[in-house]
Amino acid sequence: MGKKMDSGRFASCTGDTQEQIRMCLNCRYVECINCLDDEHDTKDAEVDFDSVKELKRKRMFKNKKLSKDEKTLLSLYPTSQTDVGLSEITGFSTTKVFDIRKRLGLPVPKWIPIDTKIRLVEIWMGS
Repeated sequence: MGKKMDSGRFASCTGDTQEQIRMCLNCRYVECINCLDDEHDTKDAEVDFDSVKELKRKRMFKNKKLSKDEKTLLSLYPTSQTDVGLSEITGFSTTKVFDIRKRLGLPVPKWIPIDTKIRLVEIWMGS
């Protein structure tokens, strides 16, 4: 069995929404960078272009095309800052935006430069 979780680690989570908790539970970072905090100016999120290309390759192998919702999200991703913002623009729930973004291997948009976001979208939208 795993070791007991340190309850102090989660002291800052009081009052988080279900969507925020879900995002944290599915985070790719080993240590928390507090990406939901608006106080920080910059955070360096590493982007793994190869893993996004691999996701696309596997999807194309299964002949699974992008859905209308995925295309909508991809078109808005470069200028977006948060899943909540994407949710407001698209009318999708924040959970749906988060799920689509994760399925496509897209990192939290807030910490990614626009040129990197454009490159990620081009991977998906390109042939």
